Amino acid sequence: MMHLQERQCSSAFLLNEWIELSNCETSVQHAVVSVVFTKDHNGDWRYLLGHCELVSNGSLDSVEVVYPSFSFIKREILNFSLSGFVAALEGDGFIISENFPPLKKTDSSQINWMRGLIPSHATKSEFPVLKYSARLESELSFYESPLIGFDLPYVDSVGQHIKNFLELEHFHGNSDGQKGEFSIKINNYSARINFDGQFLSFNANVYARLVGKNSSSQLINLSEKQQLHMTVQDLSDSEIFLISRNNEILDYRSRSSWKYRLESGADKTTSKKLLALIEAGEGQYLEFKKYIEVTKNRNQKSEELEKTVCAFSNAYGGQLLIGVNDEGNIDGLNDFLVQHYNCAIEEAVPLYVKGINKRLSENLKNNQCYDVSHLVIGDKYIIVVDVERSEELNYGVTQEWAYVRVGATSRKMRSAESRPENRKLPLEF
Repeated sequence: MMHLQERQCSSAFLLNEWIELSNCETSVQHAVVSVVFTKDHNGDWRYLLGHCELVSNGSLDSVEVVYPSFSFIKREILNFSLSGFVAALEGDGFIISENFPPLKKTDSSQINWMRGLIPSHATKSEFPVLKYSARLESELSFYESPLIGFDLPYVDSVGQHIKNFLELEHFHGNSDGQKGEFSIKINNYSARINFDGQFLSFNANVYARLVGKNSSSQLINLSEKQQLHMTVQDLSDSEIFLISRNNEILDYRSRSSWKYRLESGADKTTSKKLLALIEAGEGQYLEFKKYIEVTKNRNQKSEELEKTVCAFSNAYGGQLLIGVNDEGNIDGLNDFLVQHYNCAIEEAVPLYVKGINKRLSENLKNNQCYDVSHLVIGDKYIIVVDVERSEELNYGVTQEWAYVRVGATSRKMRSAESRPENRKLPLEF
């Protein structure tokens, strides 16, 4: 089964899928392209972030607002050709304005499109959306600042303005992992899951079935004319997929799909905070680890635990999330811990937390600067190590080493003088 968030695909695959979708009842003929540019250290305009959204009709006024260091451009394209647009991105570029560089990949490598599916409950159209993303620009940074321009509206935060202009659910400024990406969004009007608060059903223009399991682990297998009684809580704890005859996922509701999972009750606030941290990406205050084996024996992988905690404690503090991979996907620790401790996950997690505390207390000079806890997202267990800045220099007790957090890396310190001055940690979870 395909990964719900994304998979790599070719331009030919994208175009073929678009042709299939264009034969639906509502054929999309127009597109809205929205782009943000920023200036680099040489003062040249460079692409920052943008997307193309396919729409069924058009009535949009063009927008081109130019501040000294940022520009915001929105164009409507009538009689849109996806094939021509993609060919332009992969060739000489698509010109959105004569005043700015064309949209294209800045290096000579091939564009790799990543295909993802946004479920219908998480979209404005209330239909599932196919999202194709590709990185056009890399190694681009900017400073968070207000927007000030002659005869232009004053804006407190450029990051917030980018989020609002592109209608992003999340955008975390210079640390955001979306920087340099361009996405194409296609509404799939051919199929969707329906839920009215009491009954679950679906409609589709292709032969499909609704399969999965409910919160009581009872299997679900429905045809289009059938419906299933469900509560909102039942649905949020279920795994339900609308599948075509070709085994393509058309829509879904899944508690294990982190970004678009249905949430209810007390876990909403915690989940949103964690998602905001993860989507911001690794940086000065955040580190991801898929898994760290807690063993008595020293090895490079297990030592990452105390080195990362030491680095945060010698800088401004931070958080280590174990169970999240380098790409920011929540894999969870379930399989690792069940196998390692040979018991149920509910019993294995406290043992793992105990092992983390033991290792840190035995290997760090300052072992009072951290707190270890766990979270359950859907059914996936994650360990959160909250680290405070230590009052004095922290270092390993068995070896003469100390680490400090610099950006997204933990670097070995050359001397105590290289420790940064104290300042308040801006991120709290």
